[in-house]
Amino acid sequence: FRITGSDRLYSCLPLCHTAAIGGLSLCWWLGIPMILAPKFSASSFWRECTHHRATVVQYVGELCRFLAHSPPSAHDRAHSVRLAFGNGLRPDVWPLFKSRFGIPQIGEVYASTEGNANLANTEGKEGAVGFVSPLLAPMYPVKLVRVADTTTGALLRAADGRCVQCAPGEVGELLGLVNQRDASRNFAGYTDGAATRRKLVRDVAKRGDCWFRTGDLLKADCEGFVYFVDRMGDTFRYKGENVSTAEVGSVVGAACGDAVQHALVYGVSLPGVDGRVGMAALVLAEGVAAAGIGMQSLY
Repeated sequence: FRITGSDRLYSCLPLCHTAAIGGLSLCWWLGIPMILAPKFSASSFWRECTHHRATVVQYVGELCRFLAHSPPSAHDRAHSVRLAFGNGLRPDVWPLFKSRFGIPQIGEVYASTEGNANLANTEGKEGAVGFVSPLLAPMYPVKLVRVADTTTGALLRAADGRCVQCAPGEVGELLGLVNQRDASRNFAGYTDGAATRRKLVRDVAKRGDCWFRTGDLLKADCEGFVYFVDRMGDTFRYKGENVSTAEVGSVVGAACGDAVQHALVYGVSLPGVDGRVGMAALVLAEGVAAAGIGMQSLY
């Protein structure tokens, strides 16, 4: 994103988050100031950027939506910010955020803490999370492959047993090539061995290769710009964090006790909300009325 030694980075993201750590590392590397806010505040965000002469800001998608829908302020365009970079900026919020606050460049990235499939949109293409040149795509260590069943996560295989790569405009799962000898391509795995194995798929492009499964559906246009479409499987994204439907379901079931036989949690989209919010479908035990399941115990 052409950040230089004359820039000043403003961040209100928690330092326990990978994004903020990345911003801090960037400042150390370039020897530039990092302006750390103790927390996010839509009412003071641009005032602080103006006061501290910030030229670059970090975001997650929910942050941008809050700012774009906040009351007008004298500081909306009084700042010196030339670049906002981060992840999760929704396509419908992107033009509103950029035009209202007069930000010349938006730098959207796609990445995950443990994953190795990383993308960056350094050209400012509206709505895109990254770019892979069609000329370099065969050599770039990520692939979009077609999914046979988004419920089970089964990938589509050709007659030779290899995965089927997506054509421009086709939606598929993003995979990252695993190379344990390369720190940038490594996947260390989780403490749960079964969870680690579920994130890996083999024989994708050739016999014996190994790829990291992001669990995310994306698509690319004919120019090579890549766009986020949706998330697969048993997790959903809420306020910049991954939420496990199984984990939430177990908490709901435990809180409701014997009154609930099964609790199925899934993510749903709501207007004006980034990512998804959780919804639970409950199967009540025989003879139990909805009023008697003790939902107050969840709060």
